[in-house]
Amino acid sequence: MLTSNPDATRAFYADTCACGHALSAADQPDRFAYDHIDLPPVKPVTTRIHLHKGHCPCCKSRVTATPPADMMPGTPFGPADVCSIVATGKLAGRCALAAIRDALSANPAPA
Repeated sequence: MLTSNPDATRAFYADTCACGHALSAADQPDRFAYDHIDLPPVKPVTTRIHLHKGHCPCCKSRVTATPPADMMPGTPFGPADVCSIVATGKLAGRCALAAIRDALSANPAPA
């Protein structure tokens, strides 16, 4: 099945027949069409999280900043990355099933 809205279309014509006769575009009204899909290279965006900690000057308790909800410690992958891990990693044979399981359990799908 062909996509209804390709990003680009390229047309190719034969220059000559097997007998050596030169061909024009008008000699080739029929066409065979297929879609070629290229996935763009994935460039990861790395965000380093600094959780500052110290002591309360009043009660001297140890305090630590709360990590952002979408970047919790324990896994470097965010929820949107799990699909990429499955699609590119496992299908290409580069990601162990256990790593996918761990990423899924650490990053449940958003509701």
